[in-house]
Amino acid sequence: MKICILINDFGPPWTDGIKNSCRYLAERLAQRNEVVCLGVSSGRKSFHWQGCRVELVKSPLYFSPFRKVFLILGVLNLLWYSRNKLSEFRPEVILSNLETPSMAVIGWLICRRIGGRLRHVQMVYADIYSPMRAPLQSWLTEYLPHWLFNNTLFAWVGIKLVDCNIAVSQYLVKRLEVLGAKNVCYAPVGVNSETFRPRKELRARFPEPFVIGYLGHLTYVKGASIVLDAFRQVRQHMELRLLLSVTTGSEWKLLGELANDDKVTLLGPTDAAEFFASCDVYLLPRRASHGTVNLPNTVLEAMACGTAVVTSALPGIDEIVHDGKTGYLVIPNDLEGIVEKLKYLAAHENERRAVGMAGRRLVAEYYTWDRMAGIVEENICAGF
Repeated sequence: MKICILINDFGPPWTDGIKNSCRYLAERLAQRNEVVCLGVSSGRKSFHWQGCRVELVKSPLYFSPFRKVFLILGVLNLLWYSRNKLSEFRPEVILSNLETPSMAVIGWLICRRIGGRLRHVQMVYADIYSPMRAPLQSWLTEYLPHWLFNNTLFAWVGIKLVDCNIAVSQYLVKRLEVLGAKNVCYAPVGVNSETFRPRKELRARFPEPFVIGYLGHLTYVKGASIVLDAFRQVRQHMELRLLLSVTTGSEWKLLGELANDDKVTLLGPTDAAEFFASCDVYLLPRRASHGTVNLPNTVLEAMACGTAVVTSALPGIDEIVHDGKTGYLVIPNDLEGIVEKLKYLAAHENERRAVGMAGRRLVAEYYTWDRMAGIVEENICAGF
C-alpha cells in the first residue's frame, strides 16, 4: 500500500511529541508499505529516512514565536507543491498528523489535487479552541492561530471530510463525537520504556537534594512563567536545582531573569530520556487544555523514567495522571498550590519515588508505540 503522511517538520532534534509520533508511525508503516512524508519545515528539504521518502516545504519564521501565525502560509505552500511531490507516487492513503481536526481540510484538499480514490485518516492531538485571557503577545502567537483555524466551525467541517478520525485521548474522542464525527477511534501516544527508564547515575550528577525539571516550549499555555515563579518561591525554603530544556516561545524573555542564577541549569534541545531521569519532579503547570497537545508526550516520558509528575488537572492529562497514585494534579494557574505540592514532595522522598514508579508501570503496560501504531495501521487498512 502507498501511504502519504502529512507532517509538521521531521528530523532532529526529536524533542517534539507529535514529531516523535510521526517518526515512529513512519518507521512502522514503512516496514510493510511504501511511505512518503510530506510536510512543512524551516526550508525545502528532500531526503530518505528509515525506508521513507521525506519532502518538506518552507513555512515562514518557522523557529520564531510567531510560527503558528505564519503556518497558514506554509500550509498553502504545501498544497501548491503536493501535486508535484506526489504525482508519481500516487498514494492510496493520506494520513494527516497536522494536529487539529480542522487541519483535515488540508488533507482533503490534497486528496482533491491528487485525484482518484484515497482513504483519508486524520490524527487529532489537540483540543478545539476555547476563549481564554492571556497577555497580548501570548494571545497573538499562541491563541490567535487556534481561534482562526481551530475553532468549532472549522473542526466541524474537518471531521466531515475524513474517512476516520484517530484521537489520542478519550476526552478528544468525546469532543469529536459531540461535533458529529461518526468514525472516531482512540489511539493513545506511546513511549519507548526501554529508552525512557530510571537512571540513578544521571540524577547523581546534581548534589542538590531536590531537582525540578521543565522541558518544552516557553509558552504561556504551558505555564512556563509559573515554573519560574514556583522555583523562586520554593528555593526560599530549601536547596534545590531547576533544569530547563527549552525552545522558543512567547515567554522567552523570562530567561533573562535567571541568567545569573547558579541554581538554574539552562539547556537547549537535549536528550529527553536523560533529562527526565535527571529530575526528581517534572513540572508542567499547563493553563488550559487547548492551544497545545491534549495528551503531552513529555508527561508519559517523565513517568516512564520513574520521575514524579506535577501537572494541571485538565482533560486528557487526568486520564494518565491519577492524583497521588501515578502522579500529582494541581488546579490550573494555582501558583500557591503548586508551591505547596513541591515543598511536600521535597520532604517526602519515599512517597515521591513510589508514585514515580507506579507511573512507570502504567506507561510500560498501556502507553506503547506498538499499541498506537497497531491501531493506526488497522484503521488505515480498513478501507482496503
